[in-house]
Amino acid sequence: MVLKDYVAKTMLKEYLNTFFETYEIPNMFRAQYQMEYDNGLYDTRVVDSQIAQFYKEYDLLKEESDMYKAFVNVIKHNHPNLSDITILDVCGGYIPQLGRELAKEAKHVMVVDRNMVFKNNPNNLEPIQRTIESYTDLPSADLVVGLLPCEATQHIIDYSVMNKKDFVIALCGCWHNLNLDEHIREKMRPMHKSGDTTVTRYEQYAITRLEEAPELGDLIAYDSPYQFPQDVIGNKRR
Repeated sequence: MVLKDYVAKTMLKEYLNTFFETYEIPNMFRAQYQMEYDNGLYDTRVVDSQIAQFYKEYDLLKEESDMYKAFVNVIKHNHPNLSDITILDVCGGYIPQLGRELAKEAKHVMVVDRNMVFKNNPNNLEPIQRTIESYTDLPSADLVVGLLPCEATQHIIDYSVMNKKDFVIALCGCWHNLNLDEHIREKMRPMHKSGDTTVTRYEQYAITRLEEAPELGDLIAYDSPYQFPQDVIGNKRR
């Protein structure tokens, strides 16, 4: 159960209706939220990011089930001094919950998403409503992150390499395995405790691109008590 013990399904229904009205959720998004709610995701261990935004809004998630806090903790493994930097959150969602969580600790947070609401955000969070078609669409920041950013994953990696900036990405489920040459396999071998060297196309892409920017170091996979759908990856400077 991902929700706090006192939360009943009847209470959730009231919260959901309030959520729709507060944020003037368009009908197309209301249907998605409603479908995820009706499918019983309130009972699962890992919730869809869409419905998780709703749960986070009303502080309904148990501590161990809050993927936004979990991802911030992962980021802090390699970047402990967030208060000194500007962070760019790519594809931050309709409700920028990760950006809000980061804003509690970072100097300045920019959140880019083509479907973004501008209500109830902290002063140090800058929402940018924009379609991302290339890394050149992303504004300048010290650290670029993405929580399940789908196809924007490649743009984050490109941005990092071209601008020599660090990145952390929680990969989503839209990936494909690739046949890897031995050079890539050897680089991946230390990342997986099981010795399994099967990686996603995005991990392979990141390894290849990081070779063009040696100052960014190597690709690493982070450990986290929260079970993200796929690996959480980033660069680690030597």
